[in-house]
Amino acid sequence: MRPGDAARQPASAGGTGETGGGTFAELRGDPYQQGLAQGRIAARHIAANVRITRQVAAELGGALDYRALTRANEQFARDASPGTLAEVAGLAEGAGLPYDEVLALNLPVAQTAHFLPRECTQLLVRPGAARDGHTYLAKNRDTRRPYHQIVLRRWLDDERWVVQANVAGSITWPGIGVNSAGLALATSGLWSRRTEIDWDSASAGWLMLNTDLLLRECATVADLSRAISAQPRLTPELCLATDGRGAAVYEITATRAYAGPVTGPIAVRSNHAHEAGLARDGPTEAEYPSTYHRWRRADAELRRRAGHWDATSLAALLADHDGYPERSLCRHGTGRDGARTAYSVIVDIDTLTTTALIGNPCQRLRTDRDGTARLRRGPGVLVLPAPKRAAGSGVTAAARPQARLGSNHRDQEEAWPPAIPNT
Repeated sequence: MRPGDAARQPASAGGTGETGGGTFAELRGDPYQQGLAQGRIAARHIAANVRITRQVAAELGGALDYRALTRANEQFARDASPGTLAEVAGLAEGAGLPYDEVLALNLPVAQTAHFLPRECTQLLVRPGAARDGHTYLAKNRDTRRPYHQIVLRRWLDDERWVVQANVAGSITWPGIGVNSAGLALATSGLWSRRTEIDWDSASAGWLMLNTDLLLRECATVADLSRAISAQPRLTPELCLATDGRGAAVYEITATRAYAGPVTGPIAVRSNHAHEAGLARDGPTEAEYPSTYHRWRRADAELRRRAGHWDATSLAALLADHDGYPERSLCRHGTGRDGARTAYSVIVDIDTLTTTALIGNPCQRLRTDRDGTARLRRGPGVLVLPAPKRAAGSGVTAAARPQARLGSNHRDQEEAWPPAIPNT
């Protein structure tokens, strides 16, 4: 589907706010309308990301015909999720960019070939380790290219919504998200130079796990387990998920999937395998010491301060500099091969509040004299509470994010553990 193939309809009324290197947008309407709204709100960020993707593709040279592979994957997407391509068409129209260039952000052949999305650290804190007895899911997205990020609240209908953090202009691979049913999930890459990608299957599966569709379709961890099993994909990935009642960790490749319940108060995943059967797909400690250092550091700190965690203290942990610059949780790598933290996001499952720190989290926090960490007010910090129903109206009204945006711009019981086939 090209921009001209989609019906021209007005964009949904979307909220917007600059957050310092990224944007917040609230989207309503059909997929094309939502894409059109995001394209208009985040046009300059999407344009920047298109330029980065163009550069990444150029660096491949003749090693891979990424345009032909993108077209093959587009045919799969057309059959599997036509609404995705309608939204891509809206994004291109709204941002004033060629459809094919925005498509490349959403079907990321070039990025996948470069192993660019392989970074990130995920944290799960359950009631036994939290100060307030809540469940928290948190993530640092680290990237080797300066992709601009966006936080979206996407309305699926008058009642259901999804909040997700992603590369601006992309909808298929959000790194973390939560939906109105109370299901949250986060991902990180499980890639090494030994990872084999079956490019001949580009017409038969998503290049990476399509977490946007998972958040739209699933309400519980058990739902998610079934959906992950059913979703065809070409690359390995790690995933932590919780619905507040249960929690699970997933380690998957294109052909295998392992799932297990999180039975303890905390869980951490970075970029290496914990399942023996997947060890070859991830890096060894000698090959990639950063992932092992980040995992050990986060695990040790979460255990050491068990019973004291909340959204702000988790943000401070994600800003930790032990192992600086490349092995730390808050990463400050330099040069083309140096990873930097693009955002920190913390989801409170009990209140469905999302806290997002765009850029390095250390720059979005201040410390009181007693050592207590606080969120800074201003660009780069977004606290997004769950939407509230307007009293007596019968209509779900979207709550505005708390005033930390920059002012310079515009239960059902489920079987446990969740079943997932090891294919």
